Amino acid sequence: MALVAVLLFRWDACHEGLLAIICSFRPNFCCEVGCEKRKFMRPHALYLEGRSPLYWVCAYANNQHKISEEISEDLSQTSFYKAMRLSKGTVSVIDDNGECFGRIWCIFELYHSLVDIKRRYTYDMYTYFEHSWVGKRQGQGSHESRKAVGITEGLSASDHTAQDKHNRERHFPRSLIQQGLNVDCRTSKATMLGDKDRILKQIGDKAETLNWTVHGVVAGSCTRKYVEQDDQQWGLHLEYIARGKLGKFQVDLSACTITEERINQLLQALDTASLKHLRLSGVSIGCSMWGAHLPTFSSLTTLILNDNPGLWKLPEEIGALTELKILSIENCDTLVELPSSLCSLSHLESFNAGLCDALRSLPDAIHQLASLEELVLCMCSSLNTLPDGLGNIRGMKVLDLRLCPAASHPTAQPLKKKLRENGCTVMVLDVECEDILEPDVAEAPKVERTDPVEFHAGSVSFVEYTPGKQQEMSGVISL
Repeated sequence: MALVAVLLFRWDACHEGLLAIICSFRPNFCCEVGCEKRKFMRPHALYLEGRSPLYWVCAYANNQHKISEEISEDLSQTSFYKAMRLSKGTVSVIDDNGECFGRIWCIFELYHSLVDIKRRYTYDMYTYFEHSWVGKRQGQGSHESRKAVGITEGLSASDHTAQDKHNRERHFPRSLIQQGLNVDCRTSKATMLGDKDRILKQIGDKAETLNWTVHGVVAGSCTRKYVEQDDQQWGLHLEYIARGKLGKFQVDLSACTITEERINQLLQALDTASLKHLRLSGVSIGCSMWGAHLPTFSSLTTLILNDNPGLWKLPEEIGALTELKILSIENCDTLVELPSSLCSLSHLESFNAGLCDALRSLPDAIHQLASLEELVLCMCSSLNTLPDGLGNIRGMKVLDLRLCPAASHPTAQPLKKKLRENGCTVMVLDVECEDILEPDVAEAPKVERTDPVEFHAGSVSFVEYTPGKQQEMSGVISL
């Protein structure tokens, strides 16, 4: 721990690349690389509830001069393995030539990050790459010189929209993407041959699965780059996705030119048995197309269809997603109604229909969603009333009715009162300005740099710190 802290605060030139990557990954957390005076900034107010993430870099944590003493014969006792079991995700820091994709300990990390994982776990890729970034800052055009670029699962702290994410990720070197598509764990290199033998033995008959999973994850993260490529490139991209049997797939296709045929091909390429999380936003997909595909995605637990101008109605087939826990149709501004089959989703915990301007009503049987904890209806300007039964969902924790006409309807008052009595937070911003419960980002508490900094070589982990409790890392960076 002390050694890591010393290395982190020395700011040696040899660590400049890693620091640039860490700052780019969570830019409001760490420092301003490239400035003469480097200081910690306030943590991103909405990330980890304002707490600083902690990074664990294995190359720094292990004594590289006595590495044989650091590596246990039992792989489950190595720092690599233990760090990933405490973490929430892995960040691969890729060198200029992508050689990390061919190193056995990086393969070990990929295996436990993408294949041998039984819980929600994120995987991101970053590299040191000087480039000029053009985008927006607080609504104004901005131009910056940056030293790192990454492909992330979801938005990074510097992204406000999916378009921001695309503008950032489009600078990721295509040569490194190709290296990820060529990964073969069986041909990986090792400083000590014994390490390779032990790791490949643990991977066993899942070597081919690992290869295709890495190919699929890398390809899936770059889908937006390929949607407008020729048929040959697009076909190869779909093969990687299909054979990768992805557990998660997300892409925002705003401002992209993509045909209905390619949308169909993309949905057909996804492995319906393994896919748990699907986010496909910023593209016009109608009710009939979703009706044809949804029944096949019976394993989905998360479905996000935000910013879909072609979705005027959720198909009845949504009821076939019996394992669904999270559903979001935010900013589907032509969506008029919701099917009654929605109420059969007994495991649904979160439903976001915010900014659906044309939505006129909720299903009368919505009280049947016994597991529902969060319902977002903010800025649904055509929603004037709420079903009486909504107040009977005893497990509801948050009901967001900000700028929704239904919040001020007379029939909503007893409903809101009943929900509050059950411990639900009702967020309302109406004519009377009643119950304005909005987080004030500017007033987020300042987090002092007293929390421990931990690292993992080949990978960096960002960790939530709670005094007196075992650390739970948020991620791992692979070097």
